[in-house]
Amino acid sequence: MVIVQIVSHVAHRPTARRTHLSCPSAPAVCAEFFVGLVGVVRHSETRCVTSNGLVDSDTLDGTLGEISMLTRRLFIFWALGFCFGCDGAESNAEAERVEADLGVMTASDARADAERGAVDMGLVDRGTIDIGLEDTDAAEDTLFMPDAGIDSDRVPRIQSGLYSMGVSLAELGNFEVPFQVEIEIAEGEDELVIEHFIVRATDGERVSEPIADAGPVTISPLGTFVAESGDTVMPAAFSPTGSDVRLNLIFEGRILSPTFVCGRIRGALLTINTDLVDSSFALEPWEGRSPVPPAYCEAREVEPCPRIAPEQCPEVLEGLNEGFVSCEVPRTFEVHLPANHDPNRSWPLLYLYHGLGGSHEGMAMYTGLLNLIDELGFILVVPSSTDLPVEWEQFTLRDNLDLAWFDDTKNCLETQLGADPNRVYVSGMSAGGLYASYLGLMRSAVIAATAPMSGGLIINYPPNTERALPFMASWGGETDYAVEQNFHTFAVALLDDLGRRNHLVIACDHGGGHVWDPALNRAMWRFFNDHPLDGEPRTYADGLPDEFPEYCSVHSGD
Repeated sequence: MVIVQIVSHVAHRPTARRTHLSCPSAPAVCAEFFVGLVGVVRHSETRCVTSNGLVDSDTLDGTLGEISMLTRRLFIFWALGFCFGCDGAESNAEAERVEADLGVMTASDARADAERGAVDMGLVDRGTIDIGLEDTDAAEDTLFMPDAGIDSDRVPRIQSGLYSMGVSLAELGNFEVPFQVEIEIAEGEDELVIEHFIVRATDGERVSEPIADAGPVTISPLGTFVAESGDTVMPAAFSPTGSDVRLNLIFEGRILSPTFVCGRIRGALLTINTDLVDSSFALEPWEGRSPVPPAYCEAREVEPCPRIAPEQCPEVLEGLNEGFVSCEVPRTFEVHLPANHDPNRSWPLLYLYHGLGGSHEGMAMYTGLLNLIDELGFILVVPSSTDLPVEWEQFTLRDNLDLAWFDDTKNCLETQLGADPNRVYVSGMSAGGLYASYLGLMRSAVIAATAPMSGGLIINYPPNTERALPFMASWGGETDYAVEQNFHTFAVALLDDLGRRNHLVIACDHGGGHVWDPALNRAMWRFFNDHPLDGEPRTYADGLPDEFPEYCSVHSGD
């Protein structure tokens, strides 16, 4: 858990942008290039259609160049009409005008094209924009007749009940937050209504009292809706920041199936004065929910990063390694070996993660660990990040490129350099300390112990943690500040999280501020040696060994 400032800091770091299915109201209709409806392009950037036409018609025309004219027509119809508050007749008229501007064939020509190729192109599913049309004639009639309506019976119906919701805050580096939503559906004569859209905070274990009821909300004939929370507060007990967070969320959603709803989020995080423009959400039933709730429309289709099989590992060298491709991204890292290294023997393996604005360069020397490799006999691996908002991908419980890199290098180091799978350890400083906590919990089945320095935990405690691995948490007391972050608060929150879940925790407050304390290096290594993966945690009931400074103690969890 972290405090509000780190979220504010992340809001000012560049982040990858994710596009979404939903659209704002006319007159500006943001239409996602969902060209994947015929498998030509998966997703592309957002373009806007206004009352004056497409903002970037050349890009549209080029992107759709390989797609049949029918598909162009379908896309333009969707861009202009598949949105909240758009009038069907006006959308058709606008589509005809844009067609003329772009040189797209007329509706009658498109009908002929439909008869030739709609089925082969898979338009029964994608081309009808998931509205459930069952044949090409129905698709043709519905999409090309100027006054045609949409049969709401063909739109998937969502049932009343409890749902697990993930929210991905794109403006904060795609930071994901879980919620519970209770939906009550009322069916009128001509429309479906979400009578209640009750939002509750959750940390994966507990659920808060309602923080908002965004109902009643009308579901459009296309299965879209807009639900507004109004100004509300996420309680500190459930907030990833560890304090109350004031927010206002506008859910622009679409029912994709009876068990899956997703869309875009607009609004604001009022506490840190951050507007939400490109964030997202998704819902799945609470019963039988995934450990990690979906948080965007693509969540149903996202495949995990492929892992490198041991026999396919590129050669890992002592010293600098560049161009090691993991999760399709070239990575850079250093490998330091003891002088007497023999790949036919088993060696402890320590990953060391740098802090904000750092890299692999100089990290091993700065910490003093480089000077102990020969004496203590371990392999030290020091990676460079991919310059994410907090360096390492630690805002999500999903598979990601940094988890993939750890898995890949661990496998390759075990295969090539004799790294012992029973003695894999993690440490890091500052942002790297935060990541050492995250990685230890996310990979608790293979990491024997972790020792974050000036670290903490950005996300809520991961519900998919497999074992209560031992922690040695060190920090620099109440003066441990960096980039306006209070790492003393981070450490205290981490100790609370771990203590409530029966981790063995050694707490070391060295009082020296935001620095790596080399006096802890031998204590850290003694801690690691005492905790192989297959061993029982040492409780140190008779006191800590002599390697530990006096400011270290066993954290009771009380």
